[in-house]
Amino acid sequence: MIRRIFLLLLTAALGCGAACAQSAREDIAADPCKAGGVYYAYPVPERCDYTPAPRGYKPFYISHFGRHGSRWLLRQSEYDDLQAAFAAARKAGALTPRGEEVASLVDSLCRAAEDHAGDLTPIGIEQHKGIACRMYANFPEAFDRRASVSATSSVTVRCVVSMANFCAELQSRAPKIAMTQDANLRTTAPINFFNKKANPELSDRYLDFMHNGAWREDFRRWCEEHLQPQPLTESLFADAGYAGSIDMRALMLMLFNLAVDMQNVDPGIDLFDLFTEEELYECWRATQYEFFVHRGPCPLNEDYPLYYSCALLRDIIARADEAIACGDRAADLRFGHDGNIMPFTNLLLLEGYCRYTSSPEEFCYWKDYEMTPMAANLQFVFYRRGRSCDPDDILVKLLHNEREVRLPLPAATAPYYRWSDFREFYTRRMESISIPEQ
Repeated sequence: MIRRIFLLLLTAALGCGAACAQSAREDIAADPCKAGGVYYAYPVPERCDYTPAPRGYKPFYISHFGRHGSRWLLRQSEYDDLQAAFAAARKAGALTPRGEEVASLVDSLCRAAEDHAGDLTPIGIEQHKGIACRMYANFPEAFDRRASVSATSSVTVRCVVSMANFCAELQSRAPKIAMTQDANLRTTAPINFFNKKANPELSDRYLDFMHNGAWREDFRRWCEEHLQPQPLTESLFADAGYAGSIDMRALMLMLFNLAVDMQNVDPGIDLFDLFTEEELYECWRATQYEFFVHRGPCPLNEDYPLYYSCALLRDIIARADEAIACGDRAADLRFGHDGNIMPFTNLLLLEGYCRYTSSPEEFCYWKDYEMTPMAANLQFVFYRRGRSCDPDDILVKLLHNEREVRLPLPAATAPYYRWSDFREFYTRRMESISIPEQ
């Protein structure tokens, strides 16, 4: 076990650079929306200046994984509990004038959210239309021919709706392609590899670790130290005794979640003035703490998420080999979730997302708002000369959220890499990953 972790640390060190020059604290101070982490609305690239492909190479196939677009808060209880908390405080006459204003706004926003929890928003629909539009504009050679496009989704409705809108936009711009769409447990298996129904072999040990692991007590103590709701309490509650009778940290996080999600629902409503810069940063860290332990390069999770993410990479490799061999497929499109992208970026050893640590004070290098915003996507773009099917003559580059990224592969033409090198390197990496015996 120790040797395996050492090897992964060494590999990550070789494949990943140091943390970004600008800290997460500075990022959030400059743009409070980034405090949302996985609720950060997709940052549309203003301009993509791509490295020209080597002479004679043209794009012919794209293998894609996209997160669903912007959505409402995940669970109805997140709205109901917050609404009930303010309704009770208002009934008890415990609120300040500012608290009354917030209570009225919360009530209005929660009423508007009724029956929408987990749903894609109109902003999410437009995000996927935009990504599809730019995919066609950036790589028209792949689509301006009679070729097939296969789109698959997890069974979650917001992913299916994201897929439908992406495909409709792409089809409108590339009428020659033959598009198919599918969403069932079979298509879900490699896309949402944490879905127990689609993947019955998913370890109960890992699931229990997420919900009941010893790290939970450390997390509770960390929250007590870092989440200080006193300023918020004094702003909203006139009755200190009443405020002392409720869980103010829980209320603080519920308000925080509502605030950061408004960028996905109605960007015109700004609740960030309820929090100081430091409070926004610490609330982000509290949310990111759980994600990092659950899905990130954290030794505590014993590489379960890394191991399961191999299913997606195996699917990408297998489908790419088929597309190279047959020559009549333009793209494979997949639509899933942020929790699947998180370990996958570690599997790929993408810079900024793969440094192992179990220290909460070091987690903040792992910027989930850059890695998995709403509608986050990975696009593997394949190039060849003429009709070549030789893996040594096929090149691939990776776009993360439509921006070129480097891979830990030898290449004189980076960010373009030989497909044969890609297959060999990542096949060996997957073979090196194991999980504890059940």
